Order: sequence, then structure tokens, then C-alpha cells
Amino acid sequence: MAKSDPLMRTGHRERLRQKFEDGHATAADEMELLLTHVIPRRDVRVLARRLIERFGSSYNVIMANPAAVQSVDGSGPAVATFFTLLRTIVSRGYKNVLKDGGIFANQNILENYCRSRLAGKTVEELHIMYMDKNGRLLTEELHNIGAVNYSHVYPEKILATALTCGASKVVLFHNHPVGGADCSAPDMNMTIIVGKMLWQYKIEITDHIIVDSLGTICSMRNAHALDELDKFYADNPHND
Repeated sequence: MAKSDPLMRTGHRERLRQKFEDGHATAADEMELLLTHVIPRRDVRVLARRLIERFGSSYNVIMANPAAVQSVDGSGPAVATFFTLLRTIVSRGYKNVLKDGGIFANQNILENYCRSRLAGKTVEELHIMYMDKNGRLLTEELHNIGAVNYSHVYPEKILATALTCGASKVVLFHNHPVGGADCSAPDMNMTIIVGKMLWQYKIEITDHIIVDSLGTICSMRNAHALDELDKFYADNPHND
């Protein structure tokens, strides 16, 4: 006689996979299906619901800080590492796309890359992307690591790296571990100051992306926070 299985009903995971393939899976179903690959011999339905309740969506769980994932009852280091691995693979894929083609060929790719790099970080990090004239990524620099709500900016260091790698365009991106992704007055002022300095050397800031702890994105370009800098570019054209 077969043993009873009150927690893992026969065929449950196969039905879950089929539900996903048919396009009917909920966020909790998706999370449960993911967890079956890292916790193969335990019922993970309760943990899946807890993770979704804590972070709001499967995507947010993957982007969350590993320590926060581990803090959920029933989770642990293996679960946190699994989601970090997924995020790292996706981030690497986005970066390869950015290197192979123009960075603004797809704004969603740029924003998703920034999100995959910074969502869930517990301190501010400022990153700089340096690109050629066609928008292809030359190199990326972790410019500075700050505290919970600030990081220092070194314009001369940005300029030196841009000149060394022959960049024509620059994208800044940083995170807000606390609060929303809205660009603050200091963020805008700093971007404009750096942008005006770089412009003397024919280097343009094309965007500044801000990511909050849940992965919400603010593009200064789309928010018209770079209008003053664009006017400066237009009023001070280069001769060649």
C-alpha cells in the first residue's frame, strides 16, 4: 500500500509545471516552481507564499538582497544563492547585449541591466558605463560605494576613465536602498555638473538611471531631469 503524502500530493509538481506552461500560474505558483529546483524533497508552497507576501512578486524575490531572502522563515543560504545565481546570469546576458549593440537600441535592456545590478543592495553604489559614439559599451566602472543614503562622486575620475577608454558617451546609474527611485535635487545637480565638465572633452552624459530597493526605475532622461544639460549641449556645440 502506498504511503500517504498529505503535503506533497501525487502529481502536484507536474500539475504545477503544466499550469505554468499553459500560462495560468500565479506569482506564488511561479515561486513554488522555482523553489522545487533548489529544495527538491520538501513542500515549498508555504515558503513560496511567504516570499511573495514579503517582496510582492517573483521578480522582486530574485532581485532582493540575499540576506533579506534568507530572513524569511523556511528559507536559507541555498535559496538565496539560487536567486543570486539567476540574477547574475541575467545581468551577464544583458551586459553582453549592451557590448554587442547600441546601448539605447532597447531602453528596456538598459533599465533591466541596471535593475539586475543594483536592486536589493543595502548601500548606495554609483556605477558608470562608458560607451563609444555608437552607444556600444566599452567598460563599466563601480565608481564608488557609499552608505545607506549617499555616495561620493569624483568627476575627475570619471573624466580620466572616459579619456583612457576613448568614450564618447556616459551613462551613470546608482541605487536608493531606502526610499523611492525619484531623482533628487542633489542627483540632478551632480549629473549636470559632471555633464558640463565632460562636455569640454566632447563626452556626453546620455542618461542617469536610479534603482530603488525593489527594482523600480527612474530614468533622468525620461523624467526630463536632463533638460538643462541638453540645453547646455545645444548652446555649446563642438566645432567638429
